Amino acid sequence: MMETDGEMVLQTGLYGICEGPFVFKRNGKYYMIYPDTSPNFQKMRYAMSDSPLGPWDCKGVFVDHTDVITMHGSIVEYKGQWYLFYHNGSLSGGQAVNRSMCFDPVYFNEDGTLQMVDQTLGVQFPTFHQDINFNRMFGTLDVGNYTTEDLEKQGVEGDAISSFELPPGYAVDCFEENHFEGKSWRFEESVIDLSKLGCENTFSSIKVVRYPIANLLKNGSFEKGAQKTISNWDAGRGGIQGVARTLEPADHGYYVLCFEGDKAMKGQLAQSVAVSPGKTYKISASLKIDPDTEGRVVLDAEDQFFELNADTQAGKWVRFSGSVNSGPRQNISIRCGTSELFNGKCYWDSIAVVEQQ
Repeated sequence: MMETDGEMVLQTGLYGICEGPFVFKRNGKYYMIYPDTSPNFQKMRYAMSDSPLGPWDCKGVFVDHTDVITMHGSIVEYKGQWYLFYHNGSLSGGQAVNRSMCFDPVYFNEDGTLQMVDQTLGVQFPTFHQDINFNRMFGTLDVGNYTTEDLEKQGVEGDAISSFELPPGYAVDCFEENHFEGKSWRFEESVIDLSKLGCENTFSSIKVVRYPIANLLKNGSFEKGAQKTISNWDAGRGGIQGVARTLEPADHGYYVLCFEGDKAMKGQLAQSVAVSPGKTYKISASLKIDPDTEGRVVLDAEDQFFELNADTQAGKWVRFSGSVNSGPRQNISIRCGTSELFNGKCYWDSIAVVEQQ
């Protein structure tokens, strides 16, 4: 482009626009898609107009956030099907500067509005990598037991695994010695860096199993994390000082959510869980608080509160459970926080939301 023809036109009617807009035309209507200003992780919104220069009528979010902060994209038609091209961080463990290109089909309602895009990218089987952050893939393994010899046949070098991805519903048991002997580790979530757990390049045999997915909450044991963020949990635009995903003797898995400070958290780490109206859900969580801590560690699940203070059971995990009826709601909010005037250190782990049959 050498020059522009005419004056610049201010685009009006847009809500929450951040950057990187893309405009396309379909059936006489113009669409603008753009990343919005959602806290921490951008989502993709869209607006419609009768003119490529607006004014625009905002319609809302049609692509949920991914595992990286940014969200950029475009929509094109190919052989009668429309596709959204965008990026996430699935190949780098959520590092925003290492983006993974992906695309998914886009579908329109009869009135021309966009349906929510189903983000389908992801591994179908446990996938093992030579380097951290899911780089230099060895290969995949289906359900089964794999000795050193079996792993070699599959092209997976067990003694050189540094990271791996697990789809929902899969678990792997990794053994230091061949034929499933010696020290072992069990994983139910993807692991970005095995060196943090002291077991990089140590596996000689592996068992892969499947289990039914019951927990509606994502990352309830805080195993997934990247870019100094806690995956699937929202700390609000300003974040919460003193909260971190910490490698700690855990109630379940290897990581826990930890808060350490000398005052209230100034907010709550939260996750919204999609539920069906009129159903009863079991809410459970493990809490721990250090001795000599003032105040309480709290988990708030709508009508259910779990609290623990250092005067009763300090220094060990305490399991709580209760139930919540969704009523007319379609979402239940799970919030990790502390009481006012908190001073000390506390932990959350193994949080679950399960529909009661």
